[in-house]
Amino acid sequence: MDTPILEHIKYTNLYVKALDYNKCGNCSFVNCEENETVDGHPCIKCKEPSEGSCSFFGANALSMIELIQESYQKLMNIETDKTNYPSGNERTQSASVVLFFCTVKEILLEGFISDRMHYLKLPNSIQRRLGIDYNTHNDRLKKLFPALVGLKWDDALKELTQQQKNNYFGTSNFLKEITRTGLKNEIMTCTL
Repeated sequence: MDTPILEHIKYTNLYVKALDYNKCGNCSFVNCEENETVDGHPCIKCKEPSEGSCSFFGANALSMIELIQESYQKLMNIETDKTNYPSGNERTQSASVVLFFCTVKEILLEGFISDRMHYLKLPNSIQRRLGIDYNTHNDRLKKLFPALVGLKWDDALKELTQQQKNNYFGTSNFLKEITRTGLKNEIMTCTL
């Protein structure tokens, strides 16, 4: 059974869709409205004029998004036409999709933390120290994120979900589930 996100991966060019998300160069507000990135158009959050398009997703995240889609589509081809693919290729391909998802999740968290520390005008020495002290995904999510934002991760997602039309909490839970079950089911049993 496919989820809406998996259906999206099958039939949408996620790389192009990701390019729709831009952030304000002044306040880092993320928006996907096309006219918001036109030179001189005021940001809907801080009201400062835009200096043009600044993609929310960096090159690393965009590359991983493209790899997720390519791997998932290849997996669909393997499931449809098992005669043209070597045995075991399906499990390896499934593992790669999960790994790419985990990598994008980490890249986005790193980017957010970096942007937040810049927004708070933390000195570079403090930023480096925090990077050393909070060097695992769990530490950054459960300890550093709340220290920088003033809210726990789940509380921030609930608040964002209430303020906007996107279900950030649901998306986060989907990524947690993919990471938890995907890693256990695909990677641990995968013979690479």
